[in-house]
Amino acid sequence: MKKMAKTLLIVVLALLAIPVGLLIFYYMESNEKMHFANTNEVRQQGAIGDGLEIPEGVLPESATDITFQVNTDTQWRWLTFSFVGPQALTMPNCTLDATIDVDAVQGPQWWSRAATEIARNAEKFRCTDRAELSGYGLTYDCVLVIGASRGAWSCGSGREVPK
Repeated sequence: MKKMAKTLLIVVLALLAIPVGLLIFYYMESNEKMHFANTNEVRQQGAIGDGLEIPEGVLPESATDITFQVNTDTQWRWLTFSFVGPQALTMPNCTLDATIDVDAVQGPQWWSRAATEIARNAEKFRCTDRAELSGYGLTYDCVLVIGASRGAWSCGSGREVPK
């Protein structure tokens, strides 16, 4: 009887391990996190562009220590970076908004910690990112936080808009 109970327990644990393993794999696949040394490396890897990429103008040319994560299911994107010297904002469709509560912005733990730290002494912007798809466009609501030497950016899931 004890041997049968032990066998049954092993079978149940094995059956539980399969869906848990699949969920972990699925999470890792849909939440791709990348690290780049500098802006040139981001460009070489093709991570700047429309859609689920980093929009042109978000990263300063002097950016280093760049971390970018995208959730392909929800279309959320998160980015942090360091830079040297004063930065002029070159991303269109951004407006200064000191009322942004970075703690309320959805994001993975690594991004939330970094963005909260950067936001203590930073300028905060509400931005809009757009992507063109076949037959329609997408509009994303974004937040950009630029501190003295670090920045954080986040974009939510896209809304369909007519072309």
